[in-house]
Amino acid sequence: MGLRKLFEGLNNVMCFDFVSQHEMGQLLLASDAAITRAGTTSLAEQKLFGLRLVMIPIPRTHDQMKNAAYYESYYGDILVKQDQGFLLHFPPAIEKISTYKKRWSPE
Repeated sequence: MGLRKLFEGLNNVMCFDFVSQHEMGQLLLASDAAITRAGTTSLAEQKLFGLRLVMIPIPRTHDQMKNAAYYESYYGDILVKQDQGFLLHFPPAIEKISTYKKRWSPE
C-alpha cells in the first residue's frame, strides 16, 4: 500500500502530487504541521515556517534518518520509521500532531 492511501482519509490533511514554489509557500504559511520525508532542504524550509513535523524518512537513505533523529531531539518533532511496524506507530503520531498549533517559532 502506498503512503498516500493512509493520508487521503484523514481529516484536515491534503495530498498533492505537485505544487509550484509559490503554491508551496502559501501552503506552508497556512499550515501548523506537516507529514514529510526527511530531506535536509525540506525540513529546513518547513521549520522556517514554524511547522511541527511528523517525519517518515525514506528507509533506504541514511541521511534522512539522521536528519529526522536530529529534528526529533532538537525540536521535539516526531520520527516514524517506515518499516514493518509502520502502521502501528503512525496513528499515534497523527493523533499527537493534530494538537499542534505553531508552538515553535524561528525567532
